[in-house]
Amino acid sequence: MKKILSLAVLFALFVSLTSCGGYKPVESTEKEAEVMMQINLPDAQYDVRYELYRALFLNYKSEYDGGDNSVWTSENKDEYIEKIDKRIKEDISEIYASFYLCKKIGIDVFSKDVEDLIKEYIKVSVDGGEINSMLFEGYDGDYDKYLESLKSINLNYSTQVLLFRYAIAVEMIDLYYRGTMNEEFLPDASMGKLEYTREDVYEFYDSADTTRVLWAFLPDEYFTRERAENIRITLEGKNGEEEVATYIINLSTAGATDIKKGVLIGKYNFNTSYYDEIVSEAKELDMFEVSSVIEYKNGQDSGHVILYKCAKTQAHFDEYYDSIVGDYLDNEIGKFFYENQTQILNSLTYTDAFLNLDRSGISMDE
Repeated sequence: MKKILSLAVLFALFVSLTSCGGYKPVESTEKEAEVMMQINLPDAQYDVRYELYRALFLNYKSEYDGGDNSVWTSENKDEYIEKIDKRIKEDISEIYASFYLCKKIGIDVFSKDVEDLIKEYIKVSVDGGEINSMLFEGYDGDYDKYLESLKSINLNYSTQVLLFRYAIAVEMIDLYYRGTMNEEFLPDASMGKLEYTREDVYEFYDSADTTRVLWAFLPDEYFTRERAENIRITLEGKNGEEEVATYIINLSTAGATDIKKGVLIGKYNFNTSYYDEIVSEAKELDMFEVSSVIEYKNGQDSGHVILYKCAKTQAHFDEYYDSIVGDYLDNEIGKFFYENQTQILNSLTYTDAFLNLDRSGISMDE
């Protein structure tokens, strides 16, 4: 599900979560709690509050206005608003699709168990510690410092709770469908609800909707754009998949086996919030063609990606079958998310507060 989960990565980089486990909750202001959008489904209703819109807007705005806040009041402001709101609504639909899908499959993401899990994350987030094999540096128990760190990434208490609930929902959905049979050292391993045969997996693998590429990731801290362009030119001069793979291996910290295995890009197994350009370019490549240098940033990693389209063969399928099963499951689960996101996007309605919102005045100091 890592390819599907995007918002949790974006907002969990610097801090984790806050709630009521030992630390007093911070109530949202009247402005923060103001409803901007409503999601009205046949069997569920959700309110989208200003605090969530604000977090998304402030974290994305520089990509659209280039640091010039005046564009949000200019004669072209509607064009800017339309572009950023498209992205924001996609993220909103992703969050609430996880809640809605949980509801459909009988998972209560607002249960006491989930609340208790959130409390555990809060404790280690503020105090430091380890939970679910994740290590948190914490803030030495300084709750005010923790809240300031939230504000520094444009979050308030309630929004971070929402985002972490979303992350928990995604993991619970993944566990429900995938199961834990492929997890090592789990005495209570269980089958997931998704049933499939080897033929089903091969149909996904061999589909025209699935592209296999070798993937070179060049982190910004080690590779300039100019260096990446030179690498692309070198790759174009390589003779076949083996030579391309060997060259990428020498550039990468990834394991040789992972590089040679390549990456399968299906219709639903990559989150388009971060991978849209990569997915689009992969689909347009001819066999054995090298892509352009693609800028890539997911909130955690940034750099350049270069793709090389390679063949899908029976020998490759047989050798890497277990891994390809994982890609197949990612794609199937991704399809469930896509269907629910589409339903939510189509059901969004806007309040007067949203329609009259002044984007130039949005800040964490309101």
